[in-house]
Amino acid sequence: MRSLLKPASALVSAALLLSAFPFQTFAAVNEDLPENWDGRTGTFTYSLLGETPVERYYYSDDYFSGSGKILDPHLRTMSLDLAMASFGDEKTHTDKQLADLLNDLGFDKEKYVSFDYDGLIPTADTIACGISSKATDDGDLVVVGIRGANYGREWGSNFSSGKSGNAKGLSESADKVIKRLKDYEKDNDLNGAKIWISGYSRGGGVSDLTGKYINEHLDEFGITADDLYVYTFEAPRATVEDTNYENIHNVLNPYDLVPAVYPEQWELYNSGVDDVISPAETVTLTPKTVNINILKKKKEKEADPAISAADFEADFLSFVTDNLSREEFSGMSGYISDILVILMSKNQDDLVELLQVLKDKIRGSINIKKAGKLLIHPTDSEEFSSAATSLVSGITDDLDFNSFSKYLSEEEFASLKDAIVPLFTAVLPLIAADLKSSSGAFYHFATLFENAVSIFSQHDPELILEMVKNEDSYHTQNLAQKLASSDNSNNSGSSKAIIIFAILGTGLLIAGICLLLISAKLKKRLRSNK
Repeated sequence: MRSLLKPASALVSAALLLSAFPFQTFAAVNEDLPENWDGRTGTFTYSLLGETPVERYYYSDDYFSGSGKILDPHLRTMSLDLAMASFGDEKTHTDKQLADLLNDLGFDKEKYVSFDYDGLIPTADTIACGISSKATDDGDLVVVGIRGANYGREWGSNFSSGKSGNAKGLSESADKVIKRLKDYEKDNDLNGAKIWISGYSRGGGVSDLTGKYINEHLDEFGITADDLYVYTFEAPRATVEDTNYENIHNVLNPYDLVPAVYPEQWELYNSGVDDVISPAETVTLTPKTVNINILKKKKEKEADPAISAADFEADFLSFVTDNLSREEFSGMSGYISDILVILMSKNQDDLVELLQVLKDKIRGSINIKKAGKLLIHPTDSEEFSSAATSLVSGITDDLDFNSFSKYLSEEEFASLKDAIVPLFTAVLPLIAADLKSSSGAFYHFATLFENAVSIFSQHDPELILEMVKNEDSYHTQNLAQKLASSDNSNNSGSSKAIIIFAILGTGLLIAGICLLLISAKLKKRLRSNK
């Protein structure tokens, strides 16, 4: 039965990656040029949550006159600008913002090509990117911007880990980008050109693997390691080789869980050198536990008043990896991908309503007698496994298409039910295990949900942009004015990332509700029998 406990963490790992959308909008723009500036400056736009914020960029061909192994704060900021422009339009899936930025930077408009944009609805098999080139005083330069947000059903590829080797979904996407780059250089006679690559989140993971391949095949591209400039932002670990290529700069916020969705405990790494940046203030969390102790009068252990986000996240990852191997996650990832493919095709309003309907239907379908057995039997027993299967089957059997027809097609509804059954079954023993946490019942799950916004907002691309700008002298000349501007910025509040996370976490929440309802019922019966 212990084997049933371990796959339960799959849904937890899944939730870690569901935050590629922003939670706040920073609208600061510095209109002043740096002293002795000889490059280009202007503004660019990107799309997130239906909005198109404006940011200022500073670009110079001189960024590529030195070695790509040396981290350049100005190029780092410009690379994130490129990655965010690569997000594409959330609704139309077009690449106009990326094409416009590259044109403004002086890249050859006639040589710009894009892939998997042009209004193409993203799928688990797409990976959108744009490629262009320009001549500089130091030779030709090829640029690759890879989409890392607004990619809908590409979520399915993120959770295709494979049982061994590089992370399967990200690796297959990198293979596509590599082929496109090779073909582009061949078609435009650009062998020997310097190469600049950037991506955020999923796009960062693909950029990392693409840079790794180029480093391993420098002769094929006619360059040296000094001619490659790769900047990734909040990239998931995706390779089994801990290579530490100096020309791949993995920019990381230490409070962000997303880069650890494939944790080091599974012996997966980034290919480059970590460039750790941090928010101005230490991030702390409010610990949370749940008192469901019905058979003893003793209260649950009180949680500490505040905990370090970094400490909790390290503890949470240990909790996940202690109970989940990569091979087991691989067996569950297909179900997770199926759910994400469906959910990511819905608009934000429908997602909110769908979540509420799902919670209400499951809550009303709980069989207390069946659920009570989960508290009686050990989680590694056959009795627990049988009770969990019976409970979940009963709940999902009560889910009727008519209740969801506003949001789902019949095919989507059937696929969702088929995926929920094994995931929901796996969640129950994991929650039962968390009841025994030395920090208090439900400590890991309750604290995660209590602090969901604080935790997952650390993956906000606009927050990362502010961090890198604050370490870039071109953007800090009028820092006081910029911070004042930021105070009046638009707050996007409930983001799609939190909604998606909440939906995928529904299994965990509903399982918790199961146990709480069981507790209440049994407690009432115990009292009535006294």
